[in-house]
Formats: sequence, structure tokens, C-alpha cells
Amino acid sequence: MSLLSASLAWLVAAAVPSSLVAGVNADAGVEYDSNANRVSPGTDTSVRGGPLLRGTMGTQLGYAGGRQRLRAQLQIGGKVFLLPTLQDQNVGVILGSYEHGVQLVSDGRLRLSGVADYYDAFQAPASLIESRDFRSLSVSVRLAGVREMPSAPQHRIDGGLDLGMQYFAFKPDAAFTFVAPSAAARLSALLHAGDPELGHDFDLSLHLRADYRGYMFGRTDLFIQTGGSLTWQGPALLQAGYMVQLALSNTNGESYQRHLVLAKLGVRLPGDLYVTGKAQLNLLQGAPGLYVPVSNIDDDNRSLGLIDIERPLPRGFGLVLRYTGYFSLPGERSSLDAMGSYQRHTVYLGASYAYRTRKK
Repeated sequence: MSLLSASLAWLVAAAVPSSLVAGVNADAGVEYDSNANRVSPGTDTSVRGGPLLRGTMGTQLGYAGGRQRLRAQLQIGGKVFLLPTLQDQNVGVILGSYEHGVQLVSDGRLRLSGVADYYDAFQAPASLIESRDFRSLSVSVRLAGVREMPSAPQHRIDGGLDLGMQYFAFKPDAAFTFVAPSAAARLSALLHAGDPELGHDFDLSLHLRADYRGYMFGRTDLFIQTGGSLTWQGPALLQAGYMVQLALSNTNGESYQRHLVLAKLGVRLPGDLYVTGKAQLNLLQGAPGLYVPVSNIDDDNRSLGLIDIERPLPRGFGLVLRYTGYFSLPGERSSLDAMGSYQRHTVYLGASYAYRTRKK
């Protein structure tokens, strides 16, 4: 991996003009997944676990000059299981995003952009409840602005409004495929206290999103998502957040509400170790038999706990050790769980590489 990554870095540095900023990243490693097909004990489907290889590779491009702003990225990745009994869980992913904006005022505080996001997962043939084979595409127009406090330039408020369309295709079952006009708004305030370089940053963010989803066979859903988070960054990073999702459907048994509570802590330990801990409670309320497709290949629509330990190495390399546990809360009911019996544990050990050109 090191020779390939170094070659990519050389190509990027040689090909990108000095007015652009570009980067490449790659990671690869081994993982063990105790519940690769993501089912609960006691159901008709047996729990299957085993080792796998996983990796990603990507590139990023950014430009900020004159009145123009551009950001683009492309990532590919996948998971390959080593046991013959888990070949139906092999999956590959292509992810891409592009944003191109222009300043509407000379001071750069107001910007109009076009945005496109694409995510495509390709999984080996599997049963419906064991599948994460889907495609999503969204395009939107974004109006974004930022305002700095005249008396305190290290404080600022920024926000934005997105209007666009979203397409989601769940490949194993077209009944979950939809097209939706979408509107989203966000507002954040960044406050700084103490020394300009070594002080404390406080970031308060709020967001609201609404989609009107039109499915096949006459089903329509109004999907509303809102929430906020508070982040403190100083000697450590601490974040707390809350989000609620409401799906109001005209089809019996398809409406639901989900409450997500998030806590995150990041610290640097002696020995140049960076440790991140994350906990998320997923409270899903819906009719028995409700099925909600996932939005990425690592998403379980479950509560989770995560510990990530990274050790940077010279020349952009690093080592990563990560544990993630997914579980159902006591008394929780969904289409796959038998009253809170769901468990899944993954352990990953790998190496990473990142390179970024310097802006001139």
C-alpha cells in the first residue's frame, strides 16, 4: 500500500496547479465482524461472523480564488470476507461529491453554489434483511453566508439553505425506492475564548431538513429531521448532540420516529496516541415489522459504542485500532430484533496514508 500511496501523492503534486489544493488518502486492514449478516438470535436467519479485509482509497480537490469556490472528492472502498459462508456480504462502494460556488458580494460573506452527492453500494446477492445494496443521488442549490463579529473577529455565525432533489434506490426491493424534493437549513455559531492559538473553541450547530418522498405504488412520506450539537475543543474535544427523525407515511405501518442521542470525546495521550470514544443511542419507534433501509454500508440503524485509537507515523502514514459495538436497547422492537437481543461487534486493525498539497 505504501508504494501505491506514494505514487498517487507524486502524481497529485505534479499535476495540480499551485492555485488548487489536492489530497489523496488510503487505508487498508483486517477486521473481525461477529454478526456480518446483521441479524438477531432467535430469528429464522442464523448469525454469521468471520474475518474480512477492508480498504478505501480517495482523492480530494479544492480551489478558492477570486470569486470562485470549488470542492470535490471521490472515494472507492469495499469489504471482502475470507470465509466461503460469508461471500454474500462482500460489498464495494463508490462515493463522490462536488460543490462549485460563486461569491455574491465582494467580501465573500454570501455565496451561491451548486452541490451534487453520489453514493453507490454494490453487494453480492443476499436476502432482503441481509442486504445493504443501494444507490443515492442528490443535487441542490445552496445559499450560504458567514458573518464575523466586528468587535471579536474570532467569533462568527454562518448558515445556509439548500433546495434540491434526492433519489434513493434500494436495489433488492423497488418498493423502498423514492424521489424527493428536499429543503434543508443550518445555522452555527463559533465562539473562541482565551489565547488566540491555544484557547477554547465552542461550536453550536442547529439543522432542519424536510423531504417529500414519492415511492412506487402510490406511497408518499413526509420525512422531517432536526437537531443540534454543541462541541468544545481545547486540550480535548467534547461533543454532545441530539437528532429526531419523523417519517409520516400514507401507508399503514411505515410511519416511525427515531431519536438519536450522541456523545463524543477525543483526547491526545502520551506516546502520540489519539483516542476517540463515541456513544450513540438509537431510539426507534414504529409498527412491528417495520423495515428501514440503511444509508451507508456500516450503518446498522442501531445504538452503538466506538473506540478508535490512532498513532501517526512519519510521511503521512498511521496505524489504526478500532472497536465498534452495535446493540438494541432493552425493550426496543424492530423488524429484526427479539426484544433487544441484537448484538454486533467489530474489531479493525489497519494502516492509513494521507497526503495534501500545500496551498501557495
